[in-house]
Amino acid sequence: MFKLSLESFYNLLEHFDNYDPNSPIGKMRKQAWLEFLAPRKSLLGKKALELACGGGILSFVLDELGLDVIGVDIQRSMIEKALEFGKRIGSRARFIQGDIKFVDLGEKFDSIFFVGNSIIHFSIDDFEEVLKNVKKHLNPHGVFLIEYSDFIWEIFNRNIKSVPVSIKMDQYKLSYDPEKGCVCILIITKKVREDLYEAEKHCYYLWSPWILEEIMTKNGFKKIERHFLKNNTYIDIYQLN
Repeated sequence: MFKLSLESFYNLLEHFDNYDPNSPIGKMRKQAWLEFLAPRKSLLGKKALELACGGGILSFVLDELGLDVIGVDIQRSMIEKALEFGKRIGSRARFIQGDIKFVDLGEKFDSIFFVGNSIIHFSIDDFEEVLKNVKKHLNPHGVFLIEYSDFIWEIFNRNIKSVPVSIKMDQYKLSYDPEKGCVCILIITKKVREDLYEAEKHCYYLWSPWILEEIMTKNGFKKIERHFLKNNTYIDIYQLN
């Protein structure tokens, strides 16, 4: 059994259109972010960093609002898509491939963004490593904006939509790891015999508003805004004390 890479995850379990700024979904997301952030422009400062930027949808919004922005993502395919689209529209946004837990950009930012529910790929320990790097790159009293879903609520309501309909029920299995606090998706890639198969595994970590706020407070942030959106999604804005 192999751990599913993020590249494989987005090929098997997600649709890239969700992260492509030129797709109908991408355009809709861009407009939604523009409407949300425009009234809060004074809170964002002049320089912004987007973590796990994907195809750069939010980065292009921040550039449109007049911010100097850098987007970072670990997947080369995502960065290439962002660079290609940015060149086409003449965007000033810069994009860098890197691990958001460790990347060192050598500059400070007034606002840092972590959106698209990317947090489900991170355990609490991993996310605290992300926060260490956030504090390293954030100006005093800068803001950290995070978009996420309440995964515990999703499980309680049996509303998990992690596995697309393109994957048949006999091709995957779901399990829960109570020690790591995650739901695991086991995707069967090859059936050797009735009781033996090859598979790839990906884990979704359990996050909820109260868990996030406790971790953020512990790491020196205070919540200044929380917004509940449709589809059980939240946008929180934290400020570094």
